[in-house]
Amino acid sequence: MGQLKHRIARLHYVWGWRIRYWWLDTPAGVVAQRWALVLGLLLFAVQLVRLAVAALVPSPADEPAKSWVWVVVQIVIALAAAYMAYANRPKTETPKPGDTNVPTVEDGQAVKQVFGTVWISDEFVLAFKVMGTEPIKR
Repeated sequence: MGQLKHRIARLHYVWGWRIRYWWLDTPAGVVAQRWALVLGLLLFAVQLVRLAVAALVPSPADEPAKSWVWVVVQIVIALAAAYMAYANRPKTETPKPGDTNVPTVEDGQAVKQVFGTVWISDEFVLAFKVMGTEPIKR
């Protein structure tokens, strides 16, 4: 029983990564993403049409009125919340190319050799090099 569970878990892991690779990193995955977007927008449009039809068609006299207005109110609230979240997101500042925080290096300090799992309380910098200040061009 344990071996069967292990094989199923392994298959789940392998196929999960294969599907993830296909979805994110292949041209066919990009096409599938576009089709999923089109399908989602189509379903959204169909639901909006159904909502409009339900709002415009008068209900029979013996049936209680449906509260379709609250759906519209909830959509407006969701859009306002999304706008506020987008407007209040943290702005990241791009670092300037010449500003680097260069660590200090002690001359003559030996390289530590660690074997196994240990906790090192004092960290050190063996070497540091500024690689360049020119931006990468496409």
